[in-house]
Amino acid sequence: MPRSKIEVRLSPEQKARLKEAADRERLTISGFVVAATNAAMTRQPFLTREEIDALDQLREQLRRAGINLNTLLRELQAFNGGSSRRPPFDEHFGEVKTDLDGALGQIRAWLQTKI
Repeated sequence: MPRSKIEVRLSPEQKARLKEAADRERLTISGFVVAATNAAMTRQPFLTREEIDALDQLREQLRRAGINLNTLLRELQAFNGGSSRRPPFDEHFGEVKTDLDGALGQIRAWLQTKI
């Protein structure tokens, strides 16, 4: 695929900051500019490696809370179906709700920093 070249004029300070940002992402300056430009054109966020790691940790927290909720719902279904004599404890539902609310709150707060 043929490629074309563009020129951009930057001050030495701007160029240094651009190089630092590219280095942090382990990209060339050209690769960094292309990625940032694509993100701007598609209106999708350009996430740094640290941001991707933070988002992955939040996803994992939400996944764990979902697993706990699923377990409680299976216990409740077993109790309602007669295959278990013990219903799940009410406080377990409260704990899972707290976990879900916490994870969703952190995700909301993180997303607000990106908007």
